[in-house]
Amino acid sequence: MASLLNNIAKPSAVILQLSVVFGVIFVLLKVAQFCRERKKLIKALEAFPGPPKHWLYGHSHLVRRQLGSIRVGLSQLLGKISARM
Repeated sequence: MASLLNNIAKPSAVILQLSVVFGVIFVLLKVAQFCRERKKLIKALEAFPGPPKHWLYGHSHLVRRQLGSIRVGLSQLLGKISARM
């Protein structure tokens, strides 16, 4: 009985292993394709002026402005609360 179950389970395990291997190969090929396209786009666009490539460096002035307005808002709120007490 056990040998019958082993004979039935072996082909499905092989199919599962092959599908996992093909899936990993597919993902690796897509990552390589993405990196190649990204390099090609960066090289094509480096002649144009613009913010730095990293999103934080390009938007740091917006982050600083928002943090400053939050600090001002908090100080005003705390001033109102302390005036009521």
